[in-house]
Amino acid sequence: MYSKMQKVTRRFGILALAAVLALVAGWSLAATQTKPDAVDTELIKKATTDVATQTHLAGIHVNKLKLNCQACHRDNPIPDDTASKVNASCVMCHGGYDKMAEVSKKKSKNPDINVHASHLGPEIGCTTCHQGHQESKAYCLYCHTSFDLPIPGGADTKADKAASKK
Repeated sequence: MYSKMQKVTRRFGILALAAVLALVAGWSLAATQTKPDAVDTELIKKATTDVATQTHLAGIHVNKLKLNCQACHRDNPIPDDTASKVNASCVMCHGGYDKMAEVSKKKSKNPDINVHASHLGPEIGCTTCHQGHQESKAYCLYCHTSFDLPIPGGADTKADKAASKK
């Protein structure tokens, strides 16, 4: 049997070992996070250049509407996989799916096709189709290849149509 002193010493040793392991794990995590920060800086630099020179949605929002990056990205310049904060920003300014269904109904070339009142419903995020820093493309076109669905910031914009007529 252990004496009281041996039990205290053993518990102290286990706690000390756990503290050392936690410290080493923290250092390892900090060391591995240094590299992604460098990547994030490069992504932000590329996005800033894109805004100044492109007709993608980010450029339209910054140059035409005079918004800054935080208007869409809030406090997270690199969106997560679902771009949940960016999608929430879209809804704050443009309204929800029902509101956008009204807008797209008025602009639609074909009254039977309304991308914001589709079978996909409001479960699909805005950024599925609307890209900030690359060409936007209607998700519907991955299946419905014969649809004519121009999209802001996409290849089928007024500027592109005017250039193709020349």
